[in-house]
Amino acid sequence: MRPNPHTVFGFMSISEEFTRELAHLVWLLVYRPAHVDDQKLALRGLLSAAKEDGQHVVHTEVAAAVATGVKVKPLPDELPWLSELSTRMASHSVRMIEAHAGAKANELLGLARALSTQGGRDDQGQAFDTQIVALALSTIAVHLGRDGFVRTPTPPHGMLAVGIRPARTPASGTMAVADAVTEPGTGAAGLSASALSTQALGPNEKPKMVEQGFMPPGMADDLVIRLRGEIAPEHAAALLDEVSRLIEDASRQGEWATVLELAMKVLDREATVTNPDVKRAFAIQMKRLNKSGVLRGVAQLLPKRRDLREQAQSFLVRQGDAAADILIELLVAAESSSDRRAYRDAVRMCPSAVEPLVQLLRDHRWFVVRNAAELLGEMNAAEADQELINTLRHRDARVRQAATLALIKLGTPRAVHTIIRALGDTDVQIRLKAASGLGRANNPRAVAALLAALDGEHDESVQHAILAALGHYPAAESVARLVEESKPGPLLKRRPAGRRLAAVQALGDAATHEARAALRGLVKDRDRAVRELAEKLLREQAQEAGAHL
Repeated sequence: MRPNPHTVFGFMSISEEFTRELAHLVWLLVYRPAHVDDQKLALRGLLSAAKEDGQHVVHTEVAAAVATGVKVKPLPDELPWLSELSTRMASHSVRMIEAHAGAKANELLGLARALSTQGGRDDQGQAFDTQIVALALSTIAVHLGRDGFVRTPTPPHGMLAVGIRPARTPASGTMAVADAVTEPGTGAAGLSASALSTQALGPNEKPKMVEQGFMPPGMADDLVIRLRGEIAPEHAAALLDEVSRLIEDASRQGEWATVLELAMKVLDREATVTNPDVKRAFAIQMKRLNKSGVLRGVAQLLPKRRDLREQAQSFLVRQGDAAADILIELLVAAESSSDRRAYRDAVRMCPSAVEPLVQLLRDHRWFVVRNAAELLGEMNAAEADQELINTLRHRDARVRQAATLALIKLGTPRAVHTIIRALGDTDVQIRLKAASGLGRANNPRAVAALLAALDGEHDESVQHAILAALGHYPAAESVARLVEESKPGPLLKRRPAGRRLAAVQALGDAATHEARAALRGLVKDRDRAVRELAEKLLREQAQEAGAHL
């Protein structure tokens, strides 16, 4: 609980809450630079206090409040903050600060940062004033120097003042800081506000944005323009450091679309760089982008922002192993099918994902192993064939089916050999997938295995799949078996109509001279379905032959 403010402020005309929150923010920037969340709270309190017009902080009154506070028992919580503010105002020769109603967050934050820097000796606030110029304040006025001059609010950022005197009126006998006419979007002496924001800070401060919305207007645009242009080796590191800070500021606030936009601009520009020194600066920047927090935030855009999915996939693929690990982690943890699809699509595009997916084949959760096997097949990861073969021993049939399909897609010699053995699996679905896969494998060794499997197969769907696979191998022995299977069979052991039709279709797929001769004989078959299918296949083959003439 805060002490009664009147024990410290009661005798003054000072704006109590505004001064307290400003002092707190300055103290945090000096002594707790890494406590961003606390800085946010203090800045929000300062914004709330600045809603009313006429907020002002007078140095003499702050100093008097400190002198009064040390006599209060117990010491007020605000006393260290006020003491620090008084010290900083004195070191920068700041006599008074005035805030207009609705003062902007980025200006209040910039002012607090400037106050938290080390002051110059006997410069009557000129070093501090350089920082104020860079902020291009429009809602705050600062009174500086023992002899007195005022840095009044300037026109909105990016607009030129018309018919007014320069913002600063130097005191008599005081050397003025150059008030050169600048282009829109620049600060003193033609330097951009974004450049001054880093140059003007003291050695004991590392500036950090605590809100994405507090970025001075036009700063991001200014950086992007500079990033697109020619980058001199001596300026590359400073420019990329500014970009990094914007990315870090946006990431702290969860503004992942902004992070992605800036990151892609860096990556796209990096691809065009030829100067080795500039490329080295970009390489350092790439490492900054490769942080798990940034990668995770961008990855989480995949299921939420379809409009940014392609860019997010491109960014993550270019980040290599670290991004692949995070995508796989999110895929495993995803609870909805739409989220899983989004992450699967991204993982499929990452060559770096093969190794972690292989590791997942040993996971104790069957659905994780199944997803990993499916992805390895879709990625055509031939190096994973042995691990997938080992997965065929998994106790869950769904996992074995996924591994079988993956091996079919890989089509390596080891994979084909394993698929052939899968024709004898106890699970019907695995035998069915193995037969269908061998039809696409185009491996002559498969013919003998298919013929042997057909003799011992009792499931009708698997029988049809084996016949269809034989149709893709126009060898003499496979066509001869198809011709035999297309016949009605002996009187007491008639072949089922479905099996005959599967054999007829396979003859059409084989399309050899012997197969066409068999089809011509079947146009007179007693079974109407067989006749019609044979006529259809012959007609299609004739049309195809005519098209090639």
